Amino acid sequence: MARTARRPLIVAHRGGSPAEVDNSLAAFEHALAAGADLIECDLRRSAEGTIVLYHDASCDGRKLSSLSVPEIRAIIPTLLTLEELLDRLVDAGPAGRLVLDLKERGIERLLIPILEERPELVSNVLVSTVHTMSLRRLSQRFPEIRLALSRGQLISSLRRTGLQVVMATLLRPVFPVWLSLQVRWCGATAVAMQYRLIDPSAVQRYHRLGCRAYCWTIDDCTSARRAAYAGVDMIATNVPVELLRCLGRDEEGL
Repeated sequence: MARTARRPLIVAHRGGSPAEVDNSLAAFEHALAAGADLIECDLRRSAEGTIVLYHDASCDGRKLSSLSVPEIRAIIPTLLTLEELLDRLVDAGPAGRLVLDLKERGIERLLIPILEERPELVSNVLVSTVHTMSLRRLSQRFPEIRLALSRGQLISSLRRTGLQVVMATLLRPVFPVWLSLQVRWCGATAVAMQYRLIDPSAVQRYHRLGCRAYCWTIDDCTSARRAAYAGVDMIATNVPVELLRCLGRDEEGL
C-alpha cells in the first residue's frame, strides 16, 4: 500500500477516555488535553426536546425520549446537553472541533436552530449519521457544513470477529458503488465506515467523489496503521492517547 503523507485526524470517540464516563465533560476534557483533533459525541433528544449527549435509545429501562433532562440526570449525573458542551468549548477554539453523531431520525430539526444561533460552529463541526434524510436537510440549510454518511453498523453488530471479517470481505467490493449513490443524494462530504470496510481502493474512490474517508472505531495500533496507510482522513478511537503515540502527533508521524 502507498504510504500516506499525513497522519489521519484522531477523533476521540465519545470523549475517548476509558477512565471516564462516555459523553461526559471529564471525557471531553481528557480528549482535548490528550491532543485529539476532534471530539465525538452522541446526540439524542429528551422529553422536552433538548439535545442531550447519550448513546443508547433507553436509560434505566425507559425510553430516553420519554425522560426529562432532570430525570435523566438523576440516573446519569454526568449527563450533558449539547448547549452545555458548546458553552464549555467556547474558549477551546479550533481545538474544540466536534463530530456530532445523530442517533435519531429527525433530531437535525433540533440541531438547526442551534447552528443558526452559533454560525461560527458550522465551520468547526462534522455531523455524522446513518439517516440520509437528516444529512440532506442539513446540507440544504447549510451548504458549507461538513456531513458524514455512516455505514457498516451491521458488521459491528456481529458478535464473532470471524463473522465480522467474512461480512466485511463480502461487502467491501460493492460498498463504494452503493455508498456513492447515497452520498450524492444526501450531500455528504465524508463517508464514515466501520474500519473493516476500509481498503486503499475504496478510499481512493471516495476521494474521487470529493469525500473524506472517516473510519470507526479503532483501538489498536496495527489496525490504525493499516487504515492510515490505506489513506483514511480520520480515525475514531476510544484511546486517542495510544493512537497519537502510535501514529505520531504531527503530519509526519507515520
